[in-house]
Amino acid sequence: MNVTARGTLAFDANANFTLSAWLNPDVAYKVVGDDHSLPVYIGTNGGYALNYWFRDANSSPGQLTFYRYNGSSVVSADTPGRVIKGNRYQNVVAVKNGSNLTLYLDGQVIATGKDITFTGQTVTTVTLNNNGNYSGGIDEVAIWNRVLTDGSSSTPNEILELYRRGANRAGFQYRTCSLRDCSDKATASWIGPDGTNRTWFSELQNMSAITASGDGSGTINLTGPLMNFANWVSALPKWKFSPTPALYFQYRVWLESDDENNLCSGAPCLPQISTISTSTGG
Repeated sequence: MNVTARGTLAFDANANFTLSAWLNPDVAYKVVGDDHSLPVYIGTNGGYALNYWFRDANSSPGQLTFYRYNGSSVVSADTPGRVIKGNRYQNVVAVKNGSNLTLYLDGQVIATGKDITFTGQTVTTVTLNNNGNYSGGIDEVAIWNRVLTDGSSSTPNEILELYRRGANRAGFQYRTCSLRDCSDKATASWIGPDGTNRTWFSELQNMSAITASGDGSGTINLTGPLMNFANWVSALPKWKFSPTPALYFQYRVWLESDDENNLCSGAPCLPQISTISTSTGG
């Protein structure tokens, strides 16, 4: 995959930056050639590549490397051995901050190194995995032209929050009732997007509109999960998704986390509910 700017990308090879991706490599580490790698090349007009590698080398399967090459010198931040697992998504973040290189996995520092200087080179393209042998899933590749903070020196922990955004999930269901305590309804009466209790509304539908297939569309609701049932009724008439008119209703929320690092005060970083509001529409 190549990303080419119409002019010059707003990327300075010597300035601070952050690179992030969610990776899900095959558990078998299908090695072809000399390594099993996911290179992210930041191309330059000097013909060289500034290489940021999420690498799984033959000599150390599961190792991660943050690699920089300026045409004559190579530096990297390498994990001492296997850190990445197969058949599950993990968040990998590489940060250049001044002369320091830092590699994070699922919100934790796993490797550090020192940077080198680039001269006379203008970044023109970003290339993802054009000659690596990576086999697996890739999601949400992102580049920032600044340092994402990690909670050190009294800064917000943006890297941990980036990880939590993917590792934490919340699902929603609702039901309407005739009695105040909903004792007239059984557990099976909870309703998700398909009109049954087998599915859950999620952040994937947290958008301004819903398509005929049930996917979110339009703009993202940035203030928090907002389930506008009017969008569902108009978009999915074949599902007969129309809440039964009733005096009482209930919502339930399902919270899940993949965090195994106990990064929140020595405990798993779990989803939290801070405020809830409801409204009616005419």
